[in-house]
Amino acid sequence: MTGTLKNSKSDRIGFAFIGVLVAALMGTCWLGMAAARQYSAEIKVAESDRLNQAKKYSEARQAAWEATQKDPNNGYALFNAAINEVAQNRYKEAIPYLEKALECMPHLPNVLRLLGQANYSIASYDKSVKYLDRYFLMNPRPAVTPEYLFNLYGQALYRGLKPGRATYVFSVADQYPGYRAEILHSRVITALLINQLTTTDYCYRRMRTSTPRKLVDPAELFSACLETNKLGTAIRFYEQLWIRGETDPEALKTLAMSYSKVKRYDEAVVVLKQAYNYASTDPEISLLLGDIHATKQDNRTAVDWYNIFLQNSKDQSLKDEVTTKVQNLKSTF
Repeated sequence: MTGTLKNSKSDRIGFAFIGVLVAALMGTCWLGMAAARQYSAEIKVAESDRLNQAKKYSEARQAAWEATQKDPNNGYALFNAAINEVAQNRYKEAIPYLEKALECMPHLPNVLRLLGQANYSIASYDKSVKYLDRYFLMNPRPAVTPEYLFNLYGQALYRGLKPGRATYVFSVADQYPGYRAEILHSRVITALLINQLTTTDYCYRRMRTSTPRKLVDPAELFSACLETNKLGTAIRFYEQLWIRGETDPEALKTLAMSYSKVKRYDEAVVVLKQAYNYASTDPEISLLLGDIHATKQDNRTAVDWYNIFLQNSKDQSLKDEVTTKVQNLKSTF
């Protein structure tokens, strides 16, 4: 009886040892297979990188995809796949790869940088700001192309209607000569949106001297002021320019559109007629004058301005629309 118990106990110990041994062997095999997959994935990552540099994007995409299949958590494989898409301006397709890469490599600045760029490129400005916020909060701060990234950061804040923060970031970007002229347009508008008329005027004057052929886009400024309820500020600024003898038709059009929006039609007409003296072939000026006179029910004068528009405009669809409007107005004479 005692011998039987001893044998039973020995058998249990033997089976337990065999179980542990099998588990260890299986674990070793699994680790070996995982290491082999990782190594194979690294080879594909290197191949994808080489093909990307050679601009063989189709082959590079395939190599990166194969790497992610072998090792779904290989952050560099995901990053390479994203770079491939970015190189072809396929920003929307790059973003899922970058988001997954960020989970694997939250410490890598280039992932955050590319997420900021990619989201900006598809007009997802809030997300762009979110990733660039994290990028610039990294310690130590990355030193890669700061002049470009401060410009991008400021533009994302501006277009995401965060003019206060944008103004500060643009002031930092202004320290880098390469982007000073490029950011002036946005600096004019952001300063205007936070009622900093002195800064607006300063940036506007710099823009007039540094980029005389590229002035403030009236449609963009007008839309930004409408969205943020800042038409009154825009009117005060452009009135200053007008009193000072401003001759830029685009600036005068912006003032006239702002007057018109608040139903100051007579003042809008005076400003537009002055703009017409400087740019008589600009179809937008005659179109605006026609619209304002039509709103005032001065139909004969509206028709006269619409006819000038029809002579100068090259936009056939808009000309067809205005032609119909002219016919309707003439029927009221």
